[in-house]
Amino acid sequence: MKVGLAAAIATLCSQLLSLPNPWFATLAAIVAMQNTLQATYRSGRNNILGAFIGAGLGIAGAYVAKDQAWAVGVVVAMPLIVFGWYRLTAIGQQAALVASVVVLVPDRVGFTTLDFARIRLEQAIIGIVVAMIVQALVFPPRAHRKVRLELAGVYRDMALVMGHITTALQQQPFATETVRSERLDARSRLSLVDEMWDDAMSEHPSHSQLAAHWRVTTRRIWEQCAVLATEVAAVTESELIASCRDDLTGLTQAIEASLSEISRWFRNHRADDPLSLPDIDRTRRSVLRRVRAAEAHEQPESYSETLQVLAVANACNMIAVRLLDLSTQHDDAVRIHGPMD
Repeated sequence: MKVGLAAAIATLCSQLLSLPNPWFATLAAIVAMQNTLQATYRSGRNNILGAFIGAGLGIAGAYVAKDQAWAVGVVVAMPLIVFGWYRLTAIGQQAALVASVVVLVPDRVGFTTLDFARIRLEQAIIGIVVAMIVQALVFPPRAHRKVRLELAGVYRDMALVMGHITTALQQQPFATETVRSERLDARSRLSLVDEMWDDAMSEHPSHSQLAAHWRVTTRRIWEQCAVLATEVAAVTESELIASCRDDLTGLTQAIEASLSEISRWFRNHRADDPLSLPDIDRTRRSVLRRVRAAEAHEQPESYSETLQVLAVANACNMIAVRLLDLSTQHDDAVRIHGPMD
């Protein structure tokens, strides 16, 4: 909604100023809008700088070789290479976009390349500034809240994966494609969390709900879920799994319930509200005892099968341990630092 509003306002401003080709302002507004307020400001700043650089580069390129394919290649490649080297990709992309158009647009009577470069720069600035204003005034996105929602989504996706793992342990059909889709969703959400984390911390530092252990431990839990999703379907017929199937299934169900509870907690609770998880420690210890006993008495078909079964049990154990750590660390953080204002 906000991107559409910014695009409409940028287009209207361009039309009111009687600037030709108003879609350049529209495009600039769309590109400048980012996930968070801070990211939009950074994007706007970089895009304005890139627009100035691109206009100058485009004028220089047009002076040497107007409307030539090789000149377009040069003015596009140069800023991408230079600014990419310094990890300023947004500046390079905007400069390349503006420069390429300036080189390509032919001269007309009363409308020179310099005139077009000036108009293209004006429209870029209009679009970017409008996007920044809309982002700041219309339901400004808070990085802290968006990170919480993305983490809620990650834990929901992990709970769904654990549900499929329980299904596989019960020797029911394993939804391979569904699990793959959920894994992709979780990875995408984790990438967004990493992208917005610093903005969230600068906006609303937290010793509890978004303390560092949440970011780190969530990724480690996900790594173990990924191990389970690839290993469990291969060993469901194992005698070693069969001997401790009930215990393992009980643990995966407890983990699924815990992951779902964390997802609900992120969505519906204040940062300092207690985090109450099901009692998974007793189930975890029971599984470890059962697996050790089964390993000592069962004779699996191969050593590789034993390793796969142990990988499944270990992944379940590690997830349970990390969930218990999260609950303990959250309680300690609230106790030590006190409730947030």
